[in-house]
Amino acid sequence: MYFTHWFNLYLESVDGDTDDNNNATVYAPTDVHMRWVFALLTRIDLLCSPDEMSCLRSLARVCLALISVVRRRKMRSPPLSAHHERADKSTETDASTTEANVTPPTLERGSRNLSECSMWVVFSAVTLIWGQRDLWNDAEESLRHSSP
Repeated sequence: MYFTHWFNLYLESVDGDTDDNNNATVYAPTDVHMRWVFALLTRIDLLCSPDEMSCLRSLARVCLALISVVRRRKMRSPPLSAHHERADKSTETDASTTEANVTPPTLERGSRNLSECSMWVVFSAVTLIWGQRDLWNDAEESLRHSSP
């Protein structure tokens, strides 16, 4: 799977001790990419060869590593104040109606961000659809190390 390789490149650039953050932004996966991966997973047969299963397991493991990165960033970043959360909401008024539609704050930025939820969807698909339930042990170990 090329996505697995690409995600690993991103993880290497994030874990690198260099000051060059350019590679991290070039390879940065987003929620849109995770949706694309999920859509591709729907096209894979239930019966896979050992090589294909190895690729799926690698994808699930890299999702766990990405979850750890997202959690570490959440712990380092300060929480948003109520003022910032209100400022993130944009209100659009349709000229033909008097209703105001509130756009969720993550809708516009979602194409540039990676949420933990999207990675859990891909991880869960691999573990549940292809019966790789032992990966939950890896998830437990990974989450134990990434929690405060």
